[in-house]
Amino acid sequence: MEMSPEELEMAKTFGIAGAAVVGFFVTPITYLIIALIFWGISKIAKSDATFKQMLSFTIFSSFITIIGQIFNLLITMAIDGDPFIMLTSVNSFVGADGILGAVLSTIEVFTIWYYILLTMGLVIVGKLSKPAATIITIVFFILQLLFAAIGGAFEGMTQFY
Repeated sequence: MEMSPEELEMAKTFGIAGAAVVGFFVTPITYLIIALIFWGISKIAKSDATFKQMLSFTIFSSFITIIGQIFNLLITMAIDGDPFIMLTSVNSFVGADGILGAVLSTIEVFTIWYYILLTMGLVIVGKLSKPAATIITIVFFILQLLFAAIGGAFEGMTQFY
């Protein structure tokens, strides 16, 4: 289906506005859910960390991923690159598609930095032992890889429409 330049520009505008609105509502809800999960984990470990501390920790550590997304967006816009490939990820060197591409896009500098901060935060704020915090972080990273693989598997299904 061909679109005129005006229709294409309007679609881009609606896409950007829609993403901003969704991000405005989904991001705080995501922070609350992640903080609740961390608070639950700390309670299981018999820590005295409060939900407020876990929420603060979640928001603090998420700044790394936000900085990474902004950095990647600015560089992508500057070089007119593919906005679906994170330039700081392994996939920017490999250029794979589908499941492998999604998994390799997950392995990137700012994500690794986030998980290092997550481990440190679970030790300091959540008062977990270093091995427990490391195991929890690895489990979350593996879950992120699985979700990326599932998303990558469905990415190729649009060609059948």
